[in-house]
Amino acid sequence: MGEQQTSERDRRFFRIQDRVYFSYRPAPDIADETAPATPATDDILQNLPDQLTALTHESRPAFRKLLKDAPEAAAAIAILDKKINLLATALLSQNMNNTGKALTDVSLSASGVGFASPTPLPENALLEVTLQIPPTLYKIVVQGKVVYCRIKEDGPLSGQYWIGVDYCELEERDQEFLSAHVLKKQAEAIKQQRELEANRLV
Repeated sequence: MGEQQTSERDRRFFRIQDRVYFSYRPAPDIADETAPATPATDDILQNLPDQLTALTHESRPAFRKLLKDAPEAAAAIAILDKKINLLATALLSQNMNNTGKALTDVSLSASGVGFASPTPLPENALLEVTLQIPPTLYKIVVQGKVVYCRIKEDGPLSGQYWIGVDYCELEERDQEFLSAHVLKKQAEAIKQQRELEANRLV
């Protein structure tokens, strides 16, 4: 039991380099009340990732039972689910492009996020961080605290500041999603590296 808890805790700190739709602002409780409001977007599309995720969680027990009792029917439903997710992702991606949002390079884990900024942020500053993670564009909005701010002295980000933020009270569902996403990306990177090494030996 102890080893399992340790493993789950460690997964929160696994970190990957990723490209996501990312934005931040001062946490609402300290935000300037005169700051301009964020332009409204289509509420249906904006809430679509959350709705799809909720439906997936809701249907999981029934799907597991169906998988046991009628595996062929379950396989067909799984294919339909993938088709729906592909259509939803296409709609969401188009909407993100239409609103002018661009993918951002970040350092991502289930415990925090790192990103480049042209201006420094003070340590312990509270931010509201918004992440939408391809390919599903799963949306996470969470408060975070700046834990470090370091100037980059070399590389493509030279002269910019690298900001590290730890999440505050991340929802369990969001933490599970991030842990699974990070592990999946790590596994894909390891597989690609092995394939590259195997090709060199051929």
